[in-house]
Amino acid sequence: EEILLEKIKFEDDKENAVHDLTILDQSILLALCLDVKNSNPADGLTGEQMGAYLSRLLDHHDDWMVFSTGLLERAWLEFESS
Repeated sequence: EEILLEKIKFEDDKENAVHDLTILDQSILLALCLDVKNSNPADGLTGEQMGAYLSRLLDHHDDWMVFSTGLLERAWLEFESS
């Protein structure tokens, strides 16, 4: 039986730690995600790249605008993949 985790879980607990991001760092991650979307074709790999940025971005909700935009992009990714 396979267990599908929501996030990657490393064996070493130190590698599982998530460090806080500043709002500027969160904005940069969102911009990098949108850059991947705008400069690559719409295929499975683009969605995987964007998903990595979005999962890291959505670990924090310091700024409602960045967080809600990240949620919207993740919703679009999930919609396009189904």
